[in-house]
Amino acid sequence: MKNRICLSLADINFNIYSDEKIIIPDAFGPFLNNEAGDGVNINVVTGFLPEINKQPDFKSETHEYFDSFSCVRTSYYDFNKKKYVEYAVFEKNGRDDYTLYYDLSGEITLKGIFDGINYPSVLLNKGIALMHASFSVIGGQAVLFTGVSGAGKTTQSLLWQKHRNADMINGDRTALKISDGKVTAYGIPFCGSSKTAKNESAPLNAVVFPVKSQINKAVFMGKADIVRSLIGSFTYSAESAEESEKIWSFLGSLIDKTRFIKLYCTPDENAVIALESIL
Repeated sequence: MKNRICLSLADINFNIYSDEKIIIPDAFGPFLNNEAGDGVNINVVTGFLPEINKQPDFKSETHEYFDSFSCVRTSYYDFNKKKYVEYAVFEKNGRDDYTLYYDLSGEITLKGIFDGINYPSVLLNKGIALMHASFSVIGGQAVLFTGVSGAGKTTQSLLWQKHRNADMINGDRTALKISDGKVTAYGIPFCGSSKTAKNESAPLNAVVFPVKSQINKAVFMGKADIVRSLIGSFTYSAESAEESEKIWSFLGSLIDKTRFIKLYCTPDENAVIALESIL
């Protein structure tokens, strides 16, 4: 009898079946369901990888894509061998049915499986975009802090947690879905080094771009500035024309339905006060 793990990400059910035991990292615990539901079905086959005797349609450092995403080969960087080594091949059998061939020495982990299926692409195909952003609930609504690495995304979330008792849902990643004209932010189990991953959601109030400064000032952003700043915050396969079209369509809707704020800030409560004045 196969082992079965069921979990929900951004209201999408994932049903994972495997003959081998799957290790569940702590961050995935809050997202587990007791029973399978309609959604994405993944059958994990271990011990070998099928050969793919063709050139990929396009590729990145860690993924090679064949037959318009019907097949994806995934690699990881082996620091001992000092090169990328393939460990998974992901095949689409039907609209929501997949087989993941998984061949990696050591334990099979739920995170490894989701990396193997290239989960940002799977979510995007379901209308959900993955954003590199720290997600806090402030006054019952989601406020996302995003921007370039080192801009202070997590720092600002922690300041709101400390000074206003805001609830940090995820310190690194956020899933977004647009439905019935409204944008909802979802916590997911992928949280980088923040170690904060809660299975909660909230309507989106604003997206904030922190900028380190000696002053504290919050201003609404113009559309051109939003587009330049926002595209780098989303995870998608830029090599794919299909995915690029989907993400640009999503961003167009998001920009029309959300407030975007640039926050010039210091790492203290004064930054909270400045943002608070226009939220």
